[in-house]
Parts: sequence; structure tokens; C-alpha cells
Amino acid sequence: MNLRLSRLRAGEWLTAAASVLMLADMFAPAWFEAHTGPGSSATALARHVSLNGWQTSLPAGVLALIVCCGGITIWLTTAARRSPALPVVLNTLLLPLSLALMVLVAIRVLVLHPGVPAALAGSTASVSIRAGAWAGLALSAALYAGLYVALRREGVAPSDTPAVIETLSISLPASEPREEPHA
Repeated sequence: MNLRLSRLRAGEWLTAAASVLMLADMFAPAWFEAHTGPGSSATALARHVSLNGWQTSLPAGVLALIVCCGGITIWLTTAARRSPALPVVLNTLLLPLSLALMVLVAIRVLVLHPGVPAALAGSTASVSIRAGAWAGLALSAALYAGLYVALRREGVAPSDTPAVIETLSISLPASEPREEPHA
């Protein structure tokens, strides 16, 4: 596979970077932290429970996995192929999915905070939003923006266009004058 980075534009770079960072953000940092009060079973466990993006919302997590893998695939196919047909199709399919992901993450972060499991919560549990959740929201918006920009600027890279378009001249045989019938 011959990757030519000159074929990639800002939209593809933003999509790829946001995809890789979103995948890391889904699994690594805490999105939410549940602080439990005295008398709960989490008291012995340092009184807090952290949840990452994958643990807080499985439908959004699966959708994030699909969209991020698709974003990386768009980056690879754009760099590998002269024709923009396959990246455009992938981009067109992923754009509404990335919008749905952005909405789901926004709802999870801004409106519906995850519940704390009853065995860990106790009666005075509270949930706080961590930096991972804000990063996930920003990255989902960056992923959507990257796909949008990439779709708006699709085309053949200048280095891949033919320098001279070959033309053929067709010469028709000269027709002989017809004699018109005399009436």
C-alpha cells in the first residue's frame, strides 16, 4: 500500500486525530466519579468509584468505536487511493453517525449523568464530571467537524490529476456529392 500524505487535507487530518484521541479517551481517563458517603460498601474502597467513557454508556461506546475506526479508515483510504470515491462514500456514511455520537455524548455529559450501582452508592452518593467527559464531548465535536470539512473538500489531489488530457481527432471520409433525381 502506497500512502501519499499529500492527498490528505485538513478534514482528514482532523478526523484521524480526533478518532485516535477519542478511542484513547473512551478507555483511559475517568469520565465520572462517584463519591460515596459513610456507611456504603465503597467506604473501604477509598470512598470513590471512577467510570470511563466505555463503562458509562455502552450504546455511545459502541457507536464511538464504529465512528473512530471509520475515521481512521477514511484517513488511510484517502492517503492510499488516487480516486476519492471510496473515502467519499465512507465519509457520507459516517457523518450522520458522528452527529448521533456527538448528541449521545452531549446528553450523557450535560444531562444524564450515570447512576452509581446500588451496592456502591449508599444513601449519600454524588456524581462529578471529570476531565475525560469534557474531552470526550470536545473530541466528538471535532470528529464531526473533521468529517464535515473532509466531505466539503473532496476531490482529486492536484498531484494525481493527469497533466495532459489525451484527445483524439476523428476525421470522417469526405462525402461525395449526390445527384438529385430529376423530376
